[in-house]
Formats: sequence, structure tokens, C-alpha cells
Amino acid sequence: AYLPGNQAAARADLVVCNGGSPTTFQALSEGVPVLGIPGNLDQFLNMHYLERYGVARTLRAHQLSGHSVQDTIGAMLAGDPWREAAKRLRQVIATYNTAERTATGIARFLS
Repeated sequence: AYLPGNQAAARADLVVCNGGSPTTFQALSEGVPVLGIPGNLDQFLNMHYLERYGVARTLRAHQLSGHSVQDTIGAMLAGDPWREAAKRLRQVIATYNTAERTATGIARFLS
């Protein structure tokens, strides 16, 4: 069984993950900023755009150390910009009914 990501994110102040779209979407749909430590291209691309929107920070493998992770987490928790941007994005995400849009898209594709 997997940890229920939305429920875990709702209780968190920050989500630390690999920067993939599933976990970052769960975090951001709860208004929680993300620290991503990506390992492949799609994770890097996802984090690139999330950083541009101001809801995330990325640490690359060559930047990883106990101090860099601790310092980045400390900065993200101490400042409001990431949290505020994540809350704004949460409002945008809430306007989309993804289940309905997916069902509609599949129905169109199959017809």
C-alpha cells in the first residue's frame, strides 16, 4: 500500500520528493510547496516549471549534502513566498475537475 499523498501533503509544511508530477501535483493541490531532488529528465523539466512559478526549489545531485538539504528546507520554511505561491496555485488547481476532464477526453478519443 502507498502513503495517501494528498492526505500526507495536507498535513505537511513542505513536501520533499523526486520532483515527479504525481507527488508535486498532490502537494500543490493542497497548497504545499515542494523541494524536488530529481533524477531523470521529466522530473527536471517538471521542477524547472514549478520553480519558475515560485512554488518549488530544486536540488541537483551535485548539490546534495546534509547541509544543502537542511539549508534549503530551512529557507523554504522560514519564508512565505513559496507557501503563498503554492496557495495561489492550489486555487487554480481547484477550478479544474480533473476526473471529469479525463473522462471527457477518453470518451472523445474513443468516439
